Amino acid sequence: MADILRIEHLTGGYDTPIFQDFSLRIPQGGRLVTLLGPNGSGKSTLLKFLYRQLSYQGNIWIDGIDLSSLRQRELAKHLSLVPQNGRIDYDFTVEEAVRMSASTPAATRIALQLCHLEGKEQTSVQALSGGEFQRTLIARALAQASPLMLLDEPVSSLDIAQQIGMMRLFKQLAREGKTLVCVLHDLSLAQVYSDEVILLQKGNLVSQGSPEVVLTPKHLFQVYGVETQMLADESHKLRLLCPRW
Repeated sequence: MADILRIEHLTGGYDTPIFQDFSLRIPQGGRLVTLLGPNGSGKSTLLKFLYRQLSYQGNIWIDGIDLSSLRQRELAKHLSLVPQNGRIDYDFTVEEAVRMSASTPAATRIALQLCHLEGKEQTSVQALSGGEFQRTLIARALAQASPLMLLDEPVSSLDIAQQIGMMRLFKQLAREGKTLVCVLHDLSLAQVYSDEVILLQKGNLVSQGSPEVVLTPKHLFQVYGVETQMLADESHKLRLLCPRW
């Protein structure tokens, strides 16, 4: 099976490279992939390499195409980005902000609906609540209709109900064939919604695979230095690891 994302021998970062000879592959096919790891492990930095916001040494292929050969406009056809602490500097309406990145007028309408922004189309982005603004950024990325979507802590500013709604949407998009790479800090959300987890520590790949394979007491103690315990709901159909408080 071909890869939607392949990284080989990546080295880079800031003044001191976070990644040294790092390799990773994510096969084609819809899935929700979660990037986990403590602060400073390289999660957001990795997304910046993919969106060409940071220079690097090594090779990155997006959907089989060498990343370095793509112009920024061409790159937008292959991947979209919801950045951490994203901004819209001009006084656009919600609809205008989403439409600017949309592949078609229908894509704008669908993205607004999926992100529950009906009735907010003509509202200034400067007048939105934090949660509404975050949903606007997600809608803008959705409207690009790219096969690969990068999300850097996309639900951190949302309330609990909105977090669940967005994670369910991401899961739905994965079932429909889109690949989503999502930076999270919430272990519960990662365990419930992820198809695949990538666990990082100081620029190193600790483990990659299903949540059950990656999120083990051994791995979580290795990366976070915390002990965990297993909790189950009353039916025992759902079992989650959580920290021992």
